[in-house]
Amino acid sequence: MVAEVVTSENRDAYMKQKLGIEDKKEELIPVYHGTGEKEAKHIEKHGFDTDKSADGTIWMTTDPKIGNVAATGKGGVVKRFIDKSKMKLAGWDEADKYGTDELINKGYHGVEYTKANEKGHTHYQIYHPKMLKK
Repeated sequence: MVAEVVTSENRDAYMKQKLGIEDKKEELIPVYHGTGEKEAKHIEKHGFDTDKSADGTIWMTTDPKIGNVAATGKGGVVKRFIDKSKMKLAGWDEADKYGTDELINKGYHGVEYTKANEKGHTHYQIYHPKMLKK
């Protein structure tokens, strides 16, 4: 029998293996928020402000041409990334069953509406703007 040698270099990996913890690989997905040009510049400089959104959330899509069909204003697009490995996302079923506050209380970071349009793009309703990466 060979004894395992634990050093400072392999301690984290050893403990994760012993505890059965898996390292989740990043799942970075580019997402886009359509808005006016002036608003896009403001968001780039200051970040998203959910107090200024109609429903207190940030709507994103995998469609990079969202700037042409934004709900408020058009011509501006803000690109971010979401890391699905670090997010708890509800789906269509949960969104139909629960309201936004209920989903937040259940620990969800947002909703993933897969293939939400005829072009097959996915839409995201994000509750916590800090979950979006530049």
